[in-house]
Amino acid sequence: MDTKKVLLARPSIFIVKHMQRLITDAACEPAPISNISEIHVYSKREVGAVVISTGVTSVIKQSFQEVLEEVLKDFPNVPIYLATLISSENLKKSVANTLQLLGVNRELYSIEEAVQKGFDQNPIVIIRKDDLTDSNK
Repeated sequence: MDTKKVLLARPSIFIVKHMQRLITDAACEPAPISNISEIHVYSKREVGAVVISTGVTSVIKQSFQEVLEEVLKDFPNVPIYLATLISSENLKKSVANTLQLLGVNRELYSIEEAVQKGFDQNPIVIIRKDDLTDSNK
């Protein structure tokens, strides 16, 4: 069986530094991209999840909303994780507006909500740096 790739669709230092171990511990292979057009290179079969950084700086020049739109076009049913430093509630408002404009109906959960409610509804999950670095979580 081929190793699933976790597409790092808007890589930033936050993703690379703090998520690489989590991705490899899940027996997946990180697949960072350096240009938004590279999203279209991967097939639905090989991508197990997508991580998008909401940070201001990234090698991808487009905003995280633009990258999210492209990801949703190519991978509408793949788990999506938004890596952020801002509060989950603030990001939820912004992403909810983007999803509404795109006509996409997916739940938005913090990592705590995803653990409680489960992943059955294929939510978009918000992961904060503290979720990865706090040993109590």
